[in-house]
Amino acid sequence: MNVRTGLAFATLAAAVAAILSAQTSSGAPPLPRTSWGDPRIEGTYTNKDEFGTPFERPAELEGKQRREFGPEQMKELMVERSRRARAGAARIGGSADNDTGAGPPHWYEHLDAVNSRPWLVSEPADGKVPSVTEAARQRAQARALPRREAPDTYTDMSLYDRCISIGLPGSMMPMIYGNAYRITQSPGYVAIQYEMVHETRIIPLGDAPRIPSNFDFYMGDARGRFEGDTLVVETRNIRPEAAYRNAS
Repeated sequence: MNVRTGLAFATLAAAVAAILSAQTSSGAPPLPRTSWGDPRIEGTYTNKDEFGTPFERPAELEGKQRREFGPEQMKELMVERSRRARAGAARIGGSADNDTGAGPPHWYEHLDAVNSRPWLVSEPADGKVPSVTEAARQRAQARALPRREAPDTYTDMSLYDRCISIGLPGSMMPMIYGNAYRITQSPGYVAIQYEMVHETRIIPLGDAPRIPSNFDFYMGDARGRFEGDTLVVETRNIRPEAAYRNAS
């Protein structure tokens, strides 16, 4: 499988660049550099505050642009999102003392989430992922059917259920817990280690030769480059069962 995950890395931009942009906008100084000259982006981060942020622009915000949402508008959105979260918890047993509806509240990192944006997709401008093909829809249905019913074997379950991988961009999406990730750097490489499932994504920088197309991986074959202070990553050779929205 040969997938270019510009969209997948847009999710990383939503998580990392959002943190870094505060350091590079409004006249702030540029990021510090490593001893070999790359922007220093290493550190430990979390995206738990983006839990509940729709990936695409929701129907109720049709016609809106992300730039229209300042702090006050986001506060209004968070009131409604918090209401929905508590309503969902109530349907599965939540109470005034335990509003998760399941495990104890201290397990749930997202309960005090404060979203920074109305939705995640920034390009295309309408905030929508382009429609999938009919073949992709059929693949999705074929894979989802065993999960809705009793699975016949472990391979009928998702990679996430089996604690193997969340794939891309799933690994950058906030969950109910395990939302930390660590970025480390060395000359020619960036690595991202995720708390959830504990995967480490190795990203060679520059034009290093690609792995042959007949080899595929849960996290794909990534190559990165810095454009200014922004790390841009293109990923190919993603395993079919890990591909985003059944891409091919």
